[in-house]
Amino acid sequence: MQTSFTRQQLYDLVWTHLIKSVAERYGFSDVAFAKMCKRNEIPIPFRGYWAKIQAGKKAPNTPLPLRALGMPEIIELGGHSDPYYRGVPKDLISIDLPPPPKFPESVDQLSDRIRKLVGKVAIPKNFDRAHYAIAKLLGEDQARRLKQQSDRYSFSWDAPHFESPFERRRLRLINALMVALIGLDKKVTMRGKNPSGFEVTIGQQHLSVLIDHPKQERSAYTYPSESNRPASDPLRTRISSSYRISNVQLVWDDVVDSKIEKSIDDIVVNILLAGELQYRQREIHHHEWLVKRKAQLIEEARKQKEEEERLAKERKIKAEQARIDRLLGEAAAFRQAVDIRNYIESVRAMNSHSNDPLPNEEIDAWSSWALAQANRIDPVASKKFLTRDIDDADG
Repeated sequence: MQTSFTRQQLYDLVWTHLIKSVAERYGFSDVAFAKMCKRNEIPIPFRGYWAKIQAGKKAPNTPLPLRALGMPEIIELGGHSDPYYRGVPKDLISIDLPPPPKFPESVDQLSDRIRKLVGKVAIPKNFDRAHYAIAKLLGEDQARRLKQQSDRYSFSWDAPHFESPFERRRLRLINALMVALIGLDKKVTMRGKNPSGFEVTIGQQHLSVLIDHPKQERSAYTYPSESNRPASDPLRTRISSSYRISNVQLVWDDVVDSKIEKSIDDIVVNILLAGELQYRQREIHHHEWLVKRKAQLIEEARKQKEEEERLAKERKIKAEQARIDRLLGEAAAFRQAVDIRNYIESVRAMNSHSNDPLPNEEIDAWSSWALAQANRIDPVASKKFLTRDIDDADG
């Protein structure tokens, strides 16, 4: 049963069959299946759609929108669409891998589309409408400030983190980026009491945005020399990805005639662009990994087959040598049996011509015992040679 679908294939499926029947076919509830479609921005028939179709009335389809930034094109039913979490497909050796992923939009076209989506990004001069994470940091700073004012002795680890003009400027820039991204329905998070930046989720892609002095190393307390740092001190903004992303600017630095604030529109655009390009890189790397892994499995299977053939050949040679050794052993045993029988006849003849013969009873008893030994080791008399040939054929 097919478990991987492109967005277009899934869209065609839900607009030609009832969602309930499609969901049941793949082991989902209709509610869970509808949520999966919504998560991947695949529109589903509105309530009453099928009733209109059955009544012979026209009911327009909702067009399939473009894939959202950082979201998958291939949807795995019951599995994870992010290649980072995918395992090795079953029977990879026998699977015909699809061609490398292609993306219809060039980086320039994608950038233009994102720029129109972002528009103009404002940087508020104060924190009256700050993001709640920024507001929390400022509230904690105010508590530190009040503690310092009320304590007889003050310590550097109790000092506010965001007192200096430099820190206020840095927070305004962080706040503007976070607010802009939230306005574009992107999830942003911030960790720590003195963070260098924040994390943003673009579709299924996670990026870090760092905004700080180029040589800054954040700690849990503020040095006295930092409390009056001027706003003119240099700032650097850097987009950090788990993949090497090319064809997009990821770092901005203050320069003499142009501060980072003038590039805030570009920064927001490139954050979104980096999220999409990270998705593309992951898809390309995943496909390359599958191709490489399939080649490895084929090579391992070839070596295993060669090893099995080599071992089988060795077993065959050993079996043939063992058969020859048995044949030689049986021939030797046969000669020994003949020698014993000849020896018995010689003893009887000698005894019959002897001047002092042994009693016939003793000769007969000894002859019977000796003949039994000859018959026991004789492979012809015992038919042991035939038994071994049958065993070899069965083996």
